[in-house]
Amino acid sequence: MDASPETTQRTGSPRFKNPPVVETALGIQFAELADFKTSHFGLFYEHIRDRYPIVKDQPRLDPIIETFPKAPRIPQFKVRTTPRPERVWYENSEEGSRLVQLQPDRFGFNWRKPSPDDAPYPSYLKNSRLCLDEFARFLDMCKAEGFQVQPDVCEVVYVNQIWPQAGESLVELFATVFSGISWQASDDWLPAPELVTLNRVFEIGQQQGRLYAEAGMATQKDGGDCIALKVTGRVLHQSGDPAGVEQSLKLAHDWVVNGFVSLTNATIRKERWGQTA
Repeated sequence: MDASPETTQRTGSPRFKNPPVVETALGIQFAELADFKTSHFGLFYEHIRDRYPIVKDQPRLDPIIETFPKAPRIPQFKVRTTPRPERVWYENSEEGSRLVQLQPDRFGFNWRKPSPDDAPYPSYLKNSRLCLDEFARFLDMCKAEGFQVQPDVCEVVYVNQIWPQAGESLVELFATVFSGISWQASDDWLPAPELVTLNRVFEIGQQQGRLYAEAGMATQKDGGDCIALKVTGRVLHQSGDPAGVEQSLKLAHDWVVNGFVSLTNATIRKERWGQTA
Protein backbone atom coordinates (compact mmCIF):
# COMPACT_ATOMS: atom_id res chain seq x y z
CA MET A 1 0.00 0.00 0.00
CA ASP A 2 1.16 3.50 -0.69
CA ALA A 3 -0.37 6.95 -0.50
CA SER A 4 0.56 10.57 -1.08
CA PRO A 5 0.17 13.14 1.72
CA GLU A 6 -0.92 15.81 -0.75
CA THR A 7 -4.64 15.21 -0.26
CA THR A 8 -4.65 13.94 3.33
CA GLN A 9 -3.51 15.25 6.70
CA ARG A 10 -1.17 12.29 7.26
CA THR A 11 2.51 12.86 6.50
CA GLY A 12 4.34 10.03 4.78
CA SER A 13 2.91 6.93 3.13
CA PRO A 14 1.98 3.63 4.79
CA ARG A 15 4.27 0.87 3.55
CA PHE A 16 3.94 -2.85 4.27
CA LYS A 17 6.22 -5.83 3.52
CA ASN A 18 3.28 -8.24 3.66
CA PRO A 19 -0.03 -6.34 3.49
CA PRO A 20 -3.23 -8.34 4.11
CA VAL A 21 -4.89 -7.06 0.93
CA VAL A 22 -6.15 -9.84 -1.39
CA GLU A 23 -8.18 -7.82 -3.88
CA THR A 24 -8.43 -4.26 -5.13
CA ALA A 25 -10.87 -2.59 -7.49
CA LEU A 26 -10.59 0.75 -9.26
CA GLY A 27 -13.82 2.05 -10.76
CA ILE A 28 -14.91 5.01 -12.88
CA GLN A 29 -18.64 5.61 -13.11
CA PHE A 30 -20.05 7.86 -15.84
CA ALA A 31 -23.38 8.99 -17.22
CA GLU A 32 -25.22 6.15 -18.97
CA LEU A 33 -24.21 5.73 -22.61
CA ALA A 34 -27.75 5.56 -23.93
CA ASP A 35 -26.98 3.95 -27.29
CA PHE A 36 -24.41 1.48 -25.95
CA LYS A 37 -25.20 -1.96 -27.39
CA THR A 38 -24.01 -5.49 -26.86
CA SER A 39 -21.92 -5.15 -30.02
CA HIS A 40 -19.84 -2.45 -28.30
CA PHE A 41 -18.64 -5.00 -25.74
CA GLY A 42 -17.27 -6.98 -28.66
CA LEU A 43 -15.76 -3.90 -30.23
CA PHE A 44 -13.89 -3.06 -27.03
CA TYR A 45 -12.73 -6.68 -26.81
CA GLU A 46 -10.84 -6.17 -30.05
CA HIS A 47 -8.86 -3.42 -28.32
CA ILE A 48 -7.75 -5.56 -25.34
CA ARG A 49 -8.00 -9.22 -26.37
CA ASP A 50 -4.20 -9.63 -26.55
CA ARG A 51 -3.99 -8.76 -22.82
CA TYR A 52 -7.41 -9.88 -21.53
CA PRO A 53 -8.51 -12.76 -23.76
CA ILE A 54 -11.09 -14.42 -21.47
CA VAL A 55 -14.61 -12.96 -21.58
CA LYS A 56 -17.36 -13.57 -19.00
CA ASP A 57 -20.87 -12.12 -18.86
CA GLN A 58 -21.93 -10.69 -15.50
CA PRO A 59 -25.08 -9.03 -14.08
CA ARG A 60 -24.98 -5.26 -14.03
CA LEU A 61 -23.88 -3.37 -10.91
CA ASP A 62 -26.27 -0.82 -9.43
CA PRO A 63 -25.38 2.86 -9.84
CA ILE A 64 -23.30 4.51 -7.11
CA ILE A 65 -25.24 7.35 -5.50
CA GLU A 66 -23.55 9.76 -3.07
CA THR A 67 -25.54 12.78 -1.92
CA PHE A 68 -24.90 15.46 0.72
CA PRO A 69 -26.51 15.67 3.16
CA LYS A 70 -27.12 11.95 3.00
CA ALA A 71 -30.65 11.20 1.82
CA PRO A 72 -32.47 7.91 2.44
CA ARG A 73 -32.72 5.59 -0.50
CA ILE A 74 -36.30 4.99 -1.58
CA PRO A 75 -36.78 1.95 -3.82
CA GLN A 76 -38.07 2.96 -7.22
CA PHE A 77 -40.35 0.89 -9.40
CA LYS A 78 -39.05 0.83 -12.95
CA VAL A 79 -40.51 -0.68 -16.08
CA ARG A 80 -37.99 -1.54 -18.78
CA THR A 81 -39.46 -1.69 -22.24
CA THR A 82 -36.23 -2.83 -23.89
CA PRO A 83 -33.37 -4.96 -22.55
CA ARG A 84 -30.16 -3.12 -21.82
CA PRO A 85 -26.60 -4.46 -22.00
CA GLU A 86 -25.34 -5.87 -18.73
CA ARG A 87 -21.67 -6.17 -17.72
CA VAL A 88 -18.63 -7.99 -19.13
CA TRP A 89 -15.42 -9.15 -17.49
CA TYR A 90 -12.24 -9.30 -19.59
CA GLU A 91 -9.74 -11.49 -17.70
CA ASN A 92 -6.01 -11.83 -18.31
CA SER A 93 -5.81 -15.58 -17.57
CA GLU A 94 -7.70 -18.59 -16.24
CA GLU A 95 -6.75 -17.54 -12.70
CA GLY A 96 -8.02 -14.05 -13.41
CA SER A 97 -5.48 -12.14 -11.30
CA ARG A 98 -6.32 -9.03 -13.36
CA LEU A 99 -9.56 -8.15 -15.07
CA VAL A 100 -11.24 -5.21 -16.76
CA GLN A 101 -14.94 -4.63 -16.14
CA LEU A 102 -17.26 -2.75 -18.47
CA GLN A 103 -20.93 -1.81 -18.43
CA PRO A 104 -22.72 1.12 -20.11
CA ASP A 105 -22.17 3.40 -17.12
CA ARG A 106 -18.99 2.06 -15.52
CA PHE A 107 -15.39 1.04 -16.22
CA GLY A 108 -13.36 -0.95 -13.72
CA PHE A 109 -10.03 -2.67 -13.14
CA ASN A 110 -9.54 -5.44 -10.55
CA TRP A 111 -6.49 -7.15 -9.14
CA ARG A 112 -7.06 -10.40 -7.25
CA LYS A 113 -4.61 -12.62 -5.38
CA PRO A 114 -5.38 -16.13 -6.69
CA SER A 115 -3.90 -17.97 -3.67
CA PRO A 116 -2.14 -17.14 -0.36
CA ASP A 117 1.22 -18.28 -1.80
CA ASP A 118 1.12 -15.88 -4.73
CA ALA A 119 3.06 -12.64 -4.90
CA PRO A 120 1.76 -9.82 -2.68
CA TYR A 121 -0.18 -6.79 -3.84
CA PRO A 122 1.80 -5.13 -6.70
CA SER A 123 1.15 -1.49 -5.56
CA TYR A 124 -1.43 1.13 -6.41
CA LEU A 125 1.00 2.90 -8.72
CA LYS A 126 1.23 -0.14 -11.00
CA ASN A 127 -2.47 -1.05 -10.89
CA SER A 128 -3.70 2.50 -11.41
CA ARG A 129 -1.47 2.85 -14.47
CA LEU A 130 -2.85 -0.38 -15.94
CA CYS A 131 -6.39 0.84 -15.22
CA LEU A 132 -5.89 4.29 -16.73
CA ASP A 133 -4.16 2.89 -19.83
CA GLU A 134 -7.14 0.61 -20.55
CA PHE A 135 -9.58 3.41 -19.75
CA ALA A 136 -7.79 5.60 -22.31
CA ARG A 137 -8.34 2.89 -24.91
CA PHE A 138 -12.01 2.75 -23.94
CA LEU A 139 -12.27 6.53 -24.37
CA ASP A 140 -10.69 6.25 -27.81
CA MET A 141 -13.29 3.65 -28.81
CA CYS A 142 -16.12 5.79 -27.45
CA LYS A 143 -14.89 8.83 -29.36
CA ALA A 144 -14.79 6.83 -32.57
CA GLU A 145 -18.35 5.59 -31.92
CA GLY A 146 -19.72 9.03 -31.09
CA PHE A 147 -20.09 8.51 -27.33
CA GLN A 148 -19.30 11.26 -24.83
CA VAL A 149 -18.00 9.83 -21.54
CA GLN A 150 -18.76 12.03 -18.51
CA PRO A 151 -17.39 10.53 -15.26
CA ASP A 152 -19.23 11.38 -12.04
CA VAL A 153 -17.82 9.02 -9.36
CA CYS A 154 -14.39 7.42 -8.88
CA GLU A 155 -14.13 4.45 -6.52
CA VAL A 156 -11.25 2.51 -4.93
CA VAL A 157 -11.89 -0.72 -2.99
CA TYR A 158 -9.41 -2.77 -0.94
CA VAL A 159 -10.40 -6.18 0.42
CA ASN A 160 -8.22 -7.56 3.22
CA GLN A 161 -8.05 -10.96 4.91
CA ILE A 162 -6.80 -10.83 8.50
CA TRP A 163 -5.86 -14.25 9.89
CA PRO A 164 -5.65 -15.29 13.56
CA GLN A 165 -2.50 -16.78 14.99
CA ALA A 166 -2.38 -20.20 16.65
CA GLY A 167 -4.72 -20.33 19.64
CA GLU A 168 -6.24 -16.92 18.86
CA SER A 169 -9.99 -16.66 18.32
CA LEU A 170 -11.53 -14.36 15.74
CA VAL A 171 -13.33 -12.42 18.47
CA GLU A 172 -10.02 -11.82 20.27
CA LEU A 173 -8.39 -10.83 16.98
CA PHE A 174 -11.22 -8.44 16.16
CA ALA A 175 -10.74 -6.53 19.42
CA THR A 176 -6.96 -6.54 18.94
CA VAL A 177 -6.87 -5.39 15.32
CA PHE A 178 -9.39 -2.55 15.35
CA SER A 179 -8.89 0.65 17.30
CA GLY A 180 -11.38 1.56 20.01
CA ILE A 181 -13.09 -1.84 20.38
CA SER A 182 -13.62 -3.56 23.74
CA TRP A 183 -15.91 -6.39 24.84
CA GLN A 184 -16.16 -5.16 28.42
CA ALA A 185 -19.80 -4.95 29.57
CA SER A 186 -20.98 -2.30 32.01
CA ASP A 187 -21.58 -4.91 34.75
CA ASP A 188 -19.35 -7.77 33.52
CA TRP A 189 -22.39 -9.99 33.09
CA LEU A 190 -22.17 -10.54 29.34
CA PRO A 191 -19.30 -12.65 28.00
CA ALA A 192 -17.38 -11.77 24.84
CA PRO A 193 -19.69 -11.99 21.80
CA GLU A 194 -19.64 -14.96 19.42
CA LEU A 195 -20.22 -12.88 16.27
CA VAL A 196 -19.07 -9.32 15.61
CA THR A 197 -19.08 -6.87 12.70
CA LEU A 198 -17.81 -3.36 12.03
CA ASN A 199 -19.51 -0.77 9.84
CA ARG A 200 -18.32 2.83 9.69
CA VAL A 201 -18.83 5.67 7.23
CA PHE A 202 -16.68 8.81 7.04
CA GLU A 203 -16.96 11.99 5.00
CA ILE A 204 -14.02 12.63 2.67
CA GLY A 205 -12.86 16.24 2.77
CA GLN A 206 -15.57 18.86 2.42
CA GLN A 207 -18.31 16.67 0.95
CA GLN A 208 -15.93 15.32 -1.69
CA GLY A 209 -17.10 11.77 -1.12
CA ARG A 210 -17.26 9.03 1.53
CA LEU A 211 -15.11 6.29 3.01
CA TYR A 212 -16.81 3.00 3.95
CA ALA A 213 -15.24 0.40 6.27
CA GLU A 214 -16.92 -2.99 6.67
CA ALA A 215 -15.50 -5.95 8.59
CA GLY A 216 -16.86 -9.30 9.68
CA MET A 217 -15.98 -12.94 10.24
CA ALA A 218 -15.58 -15.00 7.09
CA THR A 219 -14.95 -18.63 6.15
CA GLN A 220 -12.76 -19.20 3.10
CA LYS A 221 -12.96 -22.03 0.57
CA ASP A 222 -10.26 -24.00 2.36
CA GLY A 223 -12.32 -23.92 5.54
CA GLY A 224 -10.15 -21.41 7.36
CA ASP A 225 -11.73 -18.55 9.30
CA CYS A 226 -10.51 -14.97 9.08
CA ILE A 227 -11.67 -11.37 9.37
CA ALA A 228 -12.63 -9.84 6.04
CA LEU A 229 -12.13 -6.07 5.95
CA LYS A 230 -13.41 -4.09 2.98
CA VAL A 231 -12.47 -0.41 2.72
CA THR A 232 -14.12 1.63 -0.03
CA GLY A 233 -13.35 5.20 -1.03
CA ARG A 234 -15.81 7.05 -3.30
CA VAL A 235 -15.02 10.51 -4.64
CA LEU A 236 -17.45 12.71 -6.54
CA HIS A 237 -15.91 13.70 -9.87
CA GLN A 238 -17.58 17.07 -10.25
CA SER A 239 -16.07 18.26 -13.52
CA GLY A 240 -17.30 15.39 -15.69
CA ASP A 241 -13.98 15.58 -17.57
CA PRO A 242 -12.28 12.18 -18.11
CA ALA A 243 -8.90 13.91 -18.01
CA GLY A 244 -9.21 14.41 -14.25
CA VAL A 245 -10.11 10.89 -13.12
CA GLU A 246 -6.52 10.09 -12.14
CA GLN A 247 -6.61 12.68 -9.35
CA SER A 248 -10.07 11.60 -8.18
CA LEU A 249 -8.93 7.97 -8.00
CA LYS A 250 -5.82 9.05 -6.13
CA LEU A 251 -7.86 10.93 -3.56
CA ALA A 252 -10.07 7.88 -3.02
CA HIS A 253 -6.97 5.68 -2.72
CA ASP A 254 -5.28 8.00 -0.22
CA TRP A 255 -8.32 7.83 2.03
CA VAL A 256 -8.53 4.05 1.75
CA VAL A 257 -4.93 3.35 2.75
CA ASN A 258 -4.71 6.04 5.42
CA GLY A 259 -8.15 5.03 6.68
CA PHE A 260 -6.84 1.46 7.00
CA VAL A 261 -4.03 2.77 9.20
CA SER A 262 -6.43 4.78 11.37
CA LEU A 263 -8.74 1.80 11.84
CA THR A 264 -6.07 -0.72 12.85
CA ASN A 265 -3.68 -1.24 15.73
CA ALA A 266 -0.10 0.00 15.24
CA THR A 267 1.50 -3.07 16.86
CA ILE A 268 -0.48 -5.44 14.64
CA ARG A 269 0.48 -3.46 11.56
CA LYS A 270 4.17 -3.65 12.42
CA GLU A 271 4.45 -7.21 13.75
CA ARG A 272 2.08 -9.05 11.40
CA TRP A 273 2.12 -7.02 8.18
CA GLY A 274 5.59 -5.52 8.40
CA GLN A 275 4.70 -1.83 8.28
CA THR A 276 7.90 0.10 7.62
CA ALA A 277 6.55 3.64 7.20
